[in-house]
Amino acid sequence: MRITILVDDIAPDDVTPVHGFSALVETDEARLLFDTGPDGELLLKALDSHGIGVRDLDIVVVSHSHHDHTGGLSRLLYHYPRLPVSSPVGASSEVARKLPREAVILGEDRPREIAPRISTTGDLGGSVPEQALLLETMDGTVVLTGCTHSGLDTLLSSAGGSASMVIGGLHDLSADDLPHPKVDAIVACHCTPRKRSLSHRFDQVVIGEVGYQVELQEPPDISPMDGTSD
Repeated sequence: MRITILVDDIAPDDVTPVHGFSALVETDEARLLFDTGPDGELLLKALDSHGIGVRDLDIVVVSHSHHDHTGGLSRLLYHYPRLPVSSPVGASSEVARKLPREAVILGEDRPREIAPRISTTGDLGGSVPEQALLLETMDGTVVLTGCTHSGLDTLLSSAGGSASMVIGGLHDLSADDLPHPKVDAIVACHCTPRKRSLSHRFDQVVIGEVGYQVELQEPPDISPMDGTSD
């Protein structure tokens, strides 16, 4: 299982940084796009740099409806109109207004597995309807988040109370929250305030940027016994 940051506010010298977020999640069974950044052409270029075409994707998961997370969505659907789009249910109508009529919008109101070992939290509620992804790994649950408007503690509650890693934007993260006892590592991206300072002060925090990759070991499949005997 691999997570690759495609769009972020920080980027290497040869890549354009933009205010927004998008990440690619790849497993042996599926390819998921989490958020689309603010610009479709930039997103397509980022996907192409990793050898991924739009029709290689199985689903797009939208964390919330803000433009810096959904601006590239209409361009994706121009090339693949029936690509499923998962949205927190409270934002579904707003997301749908930005898309062609034939778009397939899945409004998520509760946790649901959308690919093997990958689940959406469903709508976390709050003033900004938002969802995150939960990835099951050998080291525990990894959380992929857009902006975390509902707060880090609510996000961790959706993951069962703790997480081995949180990756993405943490809108309200501050030094008062750190070191956090319920998460092993934070990859601070996008809207996380003062992330350079936090990464210098706390070993728990590293800075994510365009091209940053995390390789995760998936738990083994446990197949039920077939009931046969020698």
